[in-house]
Amino acid sequence: MYLAMCSQLIFPATPSRAEIEIRRITSCKIESSWSSLTDTAEIVLPHNISDFAGGVRTLLRRDDPVIIRLGYNGELVEEFTGYISEVSATVPVVIRCEDEMIRLKYLKVNKSYKSVSLIQLISDIAPGYTTDCADITLGAVRLQNTTAAAVLQMLKDKQKIYSYFKGKTLVVGKIYTDDTTVPPVKFGFKRNIVSDTNLSFRNADDMRLKIEVVSYLPGGKTVKVNAGDPDGEESRFVHYNITDTATLQKLANDHYTQMKKDGFAGTFTAFGIPLVCHGQKVELLDEDYPDRSGRYYVDATQLTFAEATIRREITLGRRAL
Repeated sequence: MYLAMCSQLIFPATPSRAEIEIRRITSCKIESSWSSLTDTAEIVLPHNISDFAGGVRTLLRRDDPVIIRLGYNGELVEEFTGYISEVSATVPVVIRCEDEMIRLKYLKVNKSYKSVSLIQLISDIAPGYTTDCADITLGAVRLQNTTAAAVLQMLKDKQKIYSYFKGKTLVVGKIYTDDTTVPPVKFGFKRNIVSDTNLSFRNADDMRLKIEVVSYLPGGKTVKVNAGDPDGEESRFVHYNITDTATLQKLANDHYTQMKKDGFAGTFTAFGIPLVCHGQKVELLDEDYPDRSGRYYVDATQLTFAEATIRREITLGRRAL
């Protein structure tokens, strides 16, 4: 079956211009990860687009909204929604975009708390947004002359509390989806995996793993425990508000047991369909070696649209049950 690539680039109407729709782009790259705070997109436009006869930079400006839809045979899937962060002055024109997180870079924050929950803090610094936050007590927090995005970056850097947007919903403190009703997306090595060059299979017997579990407590204190092989490959897991070392040690042992299993690691490349987002589960199916089949969480994706191909690079996270 022949699949013809298609694209739709929409710049919704602003106070200074009407909506612009483009059905032809030279290339596009979209990067998304729970660890990067901001999803980004880069679009390269072809020459001589009639909509821009008066000049691209006069029509498209920073913070203008943008929607990117890509697909095959006229069936488009919305891959990115956000705002323009930069329009190049060069030819061909390159448009760089960021997701909803760009709006939080403009939200000023001046707050002080003797003790505050993560849920309350996010509600205060990002009013008007639907949020999905972990139930964490932060303790005393003082924020002066900063922005909402800078606060989220601080939480990431200091306490490993990660934030990202899922559409217009701000997710904080949750990495992988906890929705058990969403089935894993299936990929077969002989069906819809284009390249597995950067994917490796590791046998449990050959693994040496060192697990560190850290519990962040209100006020900035931490409790740490280790499990596994002292000289092994290090993996770090973060929990919150757990003071009991025995509980943490059990968690560390459980992480070690879950990780020390036969399984794949790395990235693989697939077609543009099916759609896969970070935090979801994928199921890898190996017809030649069925015992290697398994489910994994997705840590990151990179979608490229160029040279008559759509490719989605998927970075695997830990194994899923």
